[in-house]
Amino acid sequence: MLDFGTLVVVVLVGSSQAQTWRNPINISMCNWGSVRVNTIRDTVYLDGGSLWWQTGYDNGDVSTPESTNNNEGSLYYLNLSSSFNTATTNLTSLFGTIPKLGGNSNLAPTYQDGVMFANDYKFYLYGGLLVPTDSQDDAAADRVLAYERFEYGPHSNLWEPGFIEDQLDDDMTRYVTDGAGVSVPSENLGFYVSGMRAPGWGPIWDNETATRLSQQMIRVDMSEMRDPVWSNLTIPDSVPARANAEAVWVPVSDSGVIVLVGGVNNPESIYTAGLSEDDEDESRRISPAFMETVSVYDIATDRWYNQNTTGDIPPQLTQFCSVYASAPDDSSHNIYIYGGYDGLSPASTPSDDVYVLSLPSFEWIKLYSGDSRAHGRKWHKCVKPYPDQMLVLGGTGLDPVTCVDMIRVFNLNTGRFQDTYDPTEWSEYEVPDLVAGRIGGDSSGGATKTAPESWTNASLEDVFTGTYTKTIETWYPYESTSTGTVTPTTVPDSDGASFPNWAGAIIGVVVGLIVIGSAVGFWLVRRRKKRGSRPESEISGGSRVRQWVHQGAFSPSESKDPENATTISAGISSTVAPSTAATGYSRPTAEANSEPIYELPVGEHPTELPTSYNDQALPAPAHTPEPAPSPSPSASPRPVAYMSPVSPEIPQEKEGDAPSRQGSQQGHHRNVSSLSSIPSYSQTYEEDGDNPQRPHYVSGVSEVSDSSDGTGLGTTATARDSKNRGLGLEDIPDLEDR
Repeated sequence: MLDFGTLVVVVLVGSSQAQTWRNPINISMCNWGSVRVNTIRDTVYLDGGSLWWQTGYDNGDVSTPESTNNNEGSLYYLNLSSSFNTATTNLTSLFGTIPKLGGNSNLAPTYQDGVMFANDYKFYLYGGLLVPTDSQDDAAADRVLAYERFEYGPHSNLWEPGFIEDQLDDDMTRYVTDGAGVSVPSENLGFYVSGMRAPGWGPIWDNETATRLSQQMIRVDMSEMRDPVWSNLTIPDSVPARANAEAVWVPVSDSGVIVLVGGVNNPESIYTAGLSEDDEDESRRISPAFMETVSVYDIATDRWYNQNTTGDIPPQLTQFCSVYASAPDDSSHNIYIYGGYDGLSPASTPSDDVYVLSLPSFEWIKLYSGDSRAHGRKWHKCVKPYPDQMLVLGGTGLDPVTCVDMIRVFNLNTGRFQDTYDPTEWSEYEVPDLVAGRIGGDSSGGATKTAPESWTNASLEDVFTGTYTKTIETWYPYESTSTGTVTPTTVPDSDGASFPNWAGAIIGVVVGLIVIGSAVGFWLVRRRKKRGSRPESEISGGSRVRQWVHQGAFSPSESKDPENATTISAGISSTVAPSTAATGYSRPTAEANSEPIYELPVGEHPTELPTSYNDQALPAPAHTPEPAPSPSPSASPRPVAYMSPVSPEIPQEKEGDAPSRQGSQQGHHRNVSSLSSIPSYSQTYEEDGDNPQRPHYVSGVSEVSDSSDGTGLGTTATARDSKNRGLGLEDIPDLEDR
């Protein structure tokens, strides 16, 4: 049995442990995947995604990262006037928060992926996945959330910055995710290309419901402030559907073009059990073509083209980020892509490399070779605050409990990462020496290679010889608001006061005295028992005490209150509520953002562009605006299934076993190719009874140009045996009959 002397020793040990309880002193962002990002003038906005936190303690320890899933549905923002050093600054303190509709709307919760469409005045949150919950109903398929920061159009004395609910046009749905999103502020347009959807275009959740590739492109025209025009455009079959690609706007032709780069046809992150061996093989065979041949959409003529690329073609990549920069004389337009992974397995190492696709030569140049093991990331976003700088925001490493720098700064001119961002230190864009060495000219432009080795379509050549003449507003330079190192943020308890350092010792002593008193009483009572007691009772009693001790009766208790509000910003009113309990991790998917950045001019406050309506002062961007009351009617009940006007319902799949995850890993490598070795492709499929077959992409397109009405060119039917995967869904087609 556990005698009195042993019990006293145990109590003293427990008291000593109580005196060494750790005191949390700060909390920081660890990683942030699948977040949607865009910029309005001087401020970067970040919404949704899977955000993981890590707590620091006064003894130097740090906690295991955990995610709250941003249950309060806050919108985060980063002011581009803030200077920082990624090696010394508490980067978490740079982010502020804005509540979305008080957290009461079913449009406000945290969405995984989706897109943020923005112009210079407002943004719309569209698409993405929700984690299933019983707390509130799903929002209607035709409802979206918008944030208005500045007013434009007819002036209203009642207008103020804030969130509003809006309604999509007829034959539209928000049930799509993992597409490629891009915004074009100079055109007041936004595009969301391809991605994943549910069979029949029904509701999608973070539970393997978005299992079909979408052959649609969503377009929104934001020219009128309260009257957006939404369109659901069909992508021609010659442009293969894919998930988590990048869409980049480039200023050529009358309205610019969208260049669709990368992505995969089988995104493993959608499926809990991962990809089957056959699905991995198919992705290895098909997905590399999305880098070898890029698709180009001319906005003015509403036509798609395919163009082969040459040079250092990147390997199969998905969930990377991009920005573009044009040479001073517009002789070249250079698309920078960073990071990503092959999309085959969660064990695949993310990339830390930077590639440049130079247009109109369609030449790939590997500009930077990083350390993928140490710094590789996926599910991140990139923005361009200045002509010569790219900010990498969020993302995850190999797993969600490995923390990454929440912000990295890449210099587009030198082709190298740097530790500092200072809004007073910047320069105009210069073509990097490595790029100029491949396309001709120098840092100021003068490219001599202004066409690919062979155009796949003569009309595409005419598109790139056209000049973009519309004004692209710029909002930089920004006045610096802070410099130097920011001290770690403190973690208050539920009452808002820090846990005292001496509290652990006092609590330990009190608990020790109580236990000693109880033990003495227990010992005295036992002396009065008869000596004829069975020995087994002593053994049993000792076992119960040992079990009690082993279960933690004398070990320090951890806080169980998940509602502890934690201030995470210095100088900015912002709060978060990280959970104190570890949560299960469900991998989200990511969609990277490539919209151009147009920022705030020098001055005390941001102002509108000169119009006949801006006769009142506008709010400063650093202030957190109050949400505006919604002028829209309440959301309608959720439909059972939403039918796309272009995609009829597909028969339900048969039941099947979920396959086991394959641990395939593919390294990143340099591919040097020529036009003769790079096929272009077309896309077809056929159905066998009730079992739709996934299409193959077949090489052979040399002259391709299609409008978005869905008209495709010569197709070749192929099929393969379907393999069941998660939730018993059979292998699904990329397209359905239209």
